[in-house]
This record gives sequence, C-alpha cells and structure tokens, in this order.
Amino acid sequence: MVLKWFETGRVREFASEISGEYVRMKKSADLRQDSKERREQRRAKLLEKVREFESKERLNVYRRAVFLQSLRSSLTEAGIAKDEVAKFTSSILVDPLT
Repeated sequence: MVLKWFETGRVREFASEISGEYVRMKKSADLRQDSKERREQRRAKLLEKVREFESKERLNVYRRAVFLQSLRSSLTEAGIAKDEVAKFTSSILVDPLT
C-alpha cells in the first residue's frame, strides 16, 4: 500500500499525454486563429480530462507534484512560453479550489 504512494509511472505518462494535447491544441488554434472564447473552451476540456484522471488515480501530494513538474518540463521543452506554462499549471492547482 505504501509503495503505491510513490508510483509515478502512470502519472508521468499522463503528463506527457496532456502536454502533447496542449501543444497540438495551441498549434491548431494559432493556425485557425481561433477566438479567445474558443481557446478557453478547448483549455477547459483539457482541464476536465486532468480532473478525471486525478479523481480516478486519487493523486496524493507527491504524485500530484510529480505530475505538475513533468507537465511543466514537457511544455517548456515543447517551446511553450514560461508564462503560459505557469498559467496552465497554476490553473490545474487552483481550479479545484474555486
């Protein structure tokens, strides 16, 4: 039971998956010149996917931190601006509190 607390393989895979989806979403939105409202709708769907994963996997503090760090580094490596990465990851952190 204690070992599951530290299992992060699936969490890292999911962070990579979300990062890839975010990059694809950003590129397609830039190409189509989507409105701000449309971009927010797509972002909300992505955040919903994260929420479902969090509830399904029952992430603890450590696994959540690993997820966010992996997501941050993946998005940065993909060339997303640091302020945009910070905004997206903080929305993952803060959104459940609102």
